Amino acid sequence: MVMGVGHSIAFHIDATGEDQTQDVGSREGIWWLPNATANDYLVLMNRGQNSLQLRLSLFDASGKVSIQNLILPPRGMNRLSIRQLVAGAGLAGSYGGMKVSAENHAGSLDTLHVLFEKTAGFSAVMKMFDYDPKTQLKERDYAKTSVWTLRAPMLALSNPDPALAFPPGTVLRPEIFIRNTTAKPVDAALRFNWRTASTIGKALGPALRLRPHETWRIDVAALQDGKTLPLDANWASVIITTNSKPDELMAVAASYDATLRYGAQTPFSDQLSHQWKGGMWEYDPYHNSIITAGNGGTKPTRAAFTIFYNQGTQRYDLEQTLQPDEQMWMDVGKLIGEHLPDKNGKTLPADLTSGSYEFRDLANTGVGTLFEGKVIYDKTYGHVTYGCAACCGYKLNSVLVWFDPLGVPFQGLGYDGVNATDSCSLQNFDVSDSFYGGWSTANTSVATVDHYGTHTGVSVGSTTSSTYGDLQMFLKSWNCPIQRESPGGGANVKPTISSLLPSTGTVGKTLTIVITGSGFSTTLANNTVQAGSGIAVTVVSVSTDGTTINASFAIAPNAPVGSSGVTVTVKASDGSTVPSNSVNFTLVAVAIPTDWTILSEAPLNSGALFFQYVWSSSTGAKADLSTCSVGETVFYPNYPTTPYVWPLPMVQSTQNPTFPPTGKGSDAVSEDTNYPPGSYQQPYSATNPFTATQRWWWSCPYYNNGSPNNFVPDLSIVRKIFKDTDGFWKYQITKSGYTNTVKLPNQ
Repeated sequence: MVMGVGHSIAFHIDATGEDQTQDVGSREGIWWLPNATANDYLVLMNRGQNSLQLRLSLFDASGKVSIQNLILPPRGMNRLSIRQLVAGAGLAGSYGGMKVSAENHAGSLDTLHVLFEKTAGFSAVMKMFDYDPKTQLKERDYAKTSVWTLRAPMLALSNPDPALAFPPGTVLRPEIFIRNTTAKPVDAALRFNWRTASTIGKALGPALRLRPHETWRIDVAALQDGKTLPLDANWASVIITTNSKPDELMAVAASYDATLRYGAQTPFSDQLSHQWKGGMWEYDPYHNSIITAGNGGTKPTRAAFTIFYNQGTQRYDLEQTLQPDEQMWMDVGKLIGEHLPDKNGKTLPADLTSGSYEFRDLANTGVGTLFEGKVIYDKTYGHVTYGCAACCGYKLNSVLVWFDPLGVPFQGLGYDGVNATDSCSLQNFDVSDSFYGGWSTANTSVATVDHYGTHTGVSVGSTTSSTYGDLQMFLKSWNCPIQRESPGGGANVKPTISSLLPSTGTVGKTLTIVITGSGFSTTLANNTVQAGSGIAVTVVSVSTDGTTINASFAIAPNAPVGSSGVTVTVKASDGSTVPSNSVNFTLVAVAIPTDWTILSEAPLNSGALFFQYVWSSSTGAKADLSTCSVGETVFYPNYPTTPYVWPLPMVQSTQNPTFPPTGKGSDAVSEDTNYPPGSYQQPYSATNPFTATQRWWWSCPYYNNGSPNNFVPDLSIVRKIFKDTDGFWKYQITKSGYTNTVKLPNQ
């Protein structure tokens, strides 16, 4: 905002940077002389390091033109009076069009067109637009209607909103200037979404056919006759649709009283976005702010509005579902003064005077459908100034797949998506849904990919995958066009190791290791197994289905103890070498039990669950474990209190914990029977399940001073009584995914 403190004249000026990619183009505007004494300036700026050869074309309302050539030096500026230029050119009327064109370095050109009248304290910005002849409709068709659309979200109507605090009896004269910037006829149609203090509605405006370079003035006040627009309507959102390409038609809106003392503007824009970041709003005894966002799409969406305050450390959040063309409307002063709670029940501090804000489209993250608007009014001078938020497109060159390369298990699934960096927060966001349906792989014999980016490993090897989709990319403030992005990366289908048996070895020993998995080559020489330092590996055999490798691990006496990774690298049919996942193999200095495994399981008629367990020796010889012990301990729910009394109708009391007999490390097998209660008491009733915790352990006198070591994480044994769907009471026990259920007696 540019203003003189203590004066009513103020200008909202948007700062933008140079666009070095645009060579040919123009700045398009509309000139307006609202009375005989209003002053106006057109400011021309060269933001680049090259001189600009400019052509200034002024048109009257009918399209009659006056042309003059100008030169702007590097970083130079020129200020012109449109009133003087119009008079000198002999153009008639109080409004018309202007074009400032450059044949080279057009992205270095910027312009500012302002009006002011000192006596009335009037000021206005006549917004100008960039025109690039290379722009295509698809870049700016955010709602996917195939029709270019302009919107002005907050046109103040003849009957001003009391919130603006204009003097009683103030009558505004809302008007819209529409200009054809081209040398061909253009069709346009207007519609309005109006609002009163309590009602909203829609109305169709006039249809226009503009001749080449013609400018029309639409007297909106005349349309507020109770037939097109209600007499008591305070605001209208104006929508213009046209058969032109982007920026071949432009519009400016103004709404002032006859003296120009009181009034407001609302800018036209075609921009829709998934996120808008707004600047400062104000609220105090002399100022207030009204902020709006609307749905410019063709489907309902969910809009989120956030006020930030206390240097951005606190927030106030509202959400609203918006139908097409519907707006959410926030009077900041009302939110503060009436202590209205947000969606979390939070209210704004009563002494809050300023902050910032944002809008987010919660339903559309790639190409959003929200438009926005804001006005700040000064009760001292009757001055209402509009403010624009910045669209938050995604940064150029930031659209990347999640993984490059993506590892896909053989005959398994690998999941990929797309992230992009938001230009406002500089944070990465998941935009994968904008790329659904665009995925493909370069070699479908290696990997395929579905609609959502889920890859399937067909054969071990390397290929690439990519996708395409549309995102709003940030070029500069207030300009976030749609661009087609095509991220991609490598997709490697990898062999997978699921287990090693044994997974522990002893230094100085040679072991046969069974490597189980998938995707191993059935050609022995195409498989290479890597293990840790001091382990020499020889691939002995591979199964015909490529799921098992037998390998000899010769472990040196000085090999370092501890864990290291084992991988299998496969030479694929395309000549590439693809490594598997890494699985830990542990080296110890002495023989210890390892690889505790269920050998068998059986449900017994008594209701018990019976298991047999086996294990290995880190040396490959179980006889080396003859001085080691293997056992179990079972803890019941009220440990360390003992005994544990099972809940009725189960009749059983158990020592807590229990210590079944131990066995030797060299035993072939360990058996485990998980018993039901000794009896059942009638009448039967349901019990809540109770859980006992079983801990299998081993110890060797020469390892860790003989302290016990867990084979596996603790196991849960769950028991309960329940009435089954067949009407009978039953006992059930569950452990390690196995269940036994038996009918209680005497039923």
